Amino acid sequence: MFGIERLQAIRVLVKEKKSVEVTYLSKELNVSEVTIRRDLDKLEKEGLVEKTYGGAILIEKDHGSSIVNPPQYQNDVESEVNQIFSKITGVAAKLIEQGDTVFVGGSTMGIELVKCLVESKEMIVVTNNIEIGMFIYKETNHKLVMIGGEIDMGSGNASEFDQLDELLIEKAFITADGVDLQYGYTVNEKNEVRLYKKLEKVSRDVILVVPSERYDKRGLTKMAPLSSIMTIVSDKEMPDEFKAYYFENNIKVHTSMLN
Repeated sequence: MFGIERLQAIRVLVKEKKSVEVTYLSKELNVSEVTIRRDLDKLEKEGLVEKTYGGAILIEKDHGSSIVNPPQYQNDVESEVNQIFSKITGVAAKLIEQGDTVFVGGSTMGIELVKCLVESKEMIVVTNNIEIGMFIYKETNHKLVMIGGEIDMGSGNASEFDQLDELLIEKAFITADGVDLQYGYTVNEKNEVRLYKKLEKVSRDVILVVPSERYDKRGLTKMAPLSSIMTIVSDKEMPDEFKAYYFENNIKVHTSMLN
């Protein structure tokens, strides 16, 4: 997990729990307590938390102010994580065929993926993310289906997925915050687990798009075992033990050759 992703995970936990302990965060995020204390120092400077003995508490903000994604966080994501995903989303886009109905998950991966679809052949794009929906609406000629529910102001994602039961999806593109041989695919948001379980039922093929930097890493919550997703998109730096696992289990792997 990147440092900026770890900070985002802490932001989410603080917002949810109102207070957190250093020992809890250290265990959940699989980093040292020293690292957690440094992260809390940064969040205190942002005005998100007030440090306490052994942890931190949420500083409540007025409605409408951004505490989950402060401006500096957005800039960091654009400069680091977006660049990483831009290497591999072009490969993912090539898996889409004319007339497909595709789901694109609301994440950095999804945002980078839809940028590759501007000149693509006609398709139907289903998403739960406002930013992705607006891009498809403004920049492409594809048909757009938005699934609704309450919008998380931090991620821009809707949290209700029942509408997916009415759809038939050829390819669903998702990502993970960590890939681990023991714990499988893990994420930092519990809603992503609910979404995956729904997509697994309504999609012909669920495609995981995840860069090599996230292998041998763990998120906060288990999403799925490695054996459950049969198509993977990554880059050539994927660790050898995962390449071997995918080969032995007949899981398709598509890799970008870009550095």
